[in-house]
Amino acid sequence: MIKLLIKIIILALISCCSKNNDNLFNNIKYKENIEKKPQKILQKMSFDNKKLNNKEMTVSLKRIIDTVVTARKSKSYTLEKYDEDIFKKYREYFDDTQNNSEFFEKTSNLLLELKSELSNLNYVKNIKKSVKIKGANYSCSIQITKKPEKLGYVDGDVYGTVSCSSEYDSMSRFEEIYLKKVGEKYYILDLLIS
Repeated sequence: MIKLLIKIIILALISCCSKNNDNLFNNIKYKENIEKKPQKILQKMSFDNKKLNNKEMTVSLKRIIDTVVTARKSKSYTLEKYDEDIFKKYREYFDDTQNNSEFFEKTSNLLLELKSELSNLNYVKNIKKSVKIKGANYSCSIQITKKPEKLGYVDGDVYGTVSCSSEYDSMSRFEEIYLKKVGEKYYILDLLIS
């Protein structure tokens, strides 16, 4: 009887120990999985915090300003592959120095001043320069958009504008150059004159 009782106790201990050993091993495996799990989690990538004023954008906007100023003053200019030749398309407007020379001179100076302000330009805030000379108000601004805009009178997606205007008494004039975007660079798309 005692032998039977000892066998039962030994079998009970063995079964308890084996269950505890399984649980012990399961706990170790569980802890290993917990430790490995954070290594397998992928980090979320955010593309929205990309710098707005990266070098390619700024350089391409400076190039457009230089091209416009050069074409107005000397009628010789260099375009890049994706630029539309608005200076040829609207040749009469750019050749009319009798009516446009003062406007071109004043607004070209403002555009050159805006080149140094390009670091302040972003998708939310445009940059602008104005001056009043002999009762006439001259103004130029540059604006860029994150998403393209569709305009009925422009063939293509508009990603920004370079605008110049003047006002004298009740007379005003307005010139707006529309910009397109290829990759991270801006190019000349079209022109509106009013």
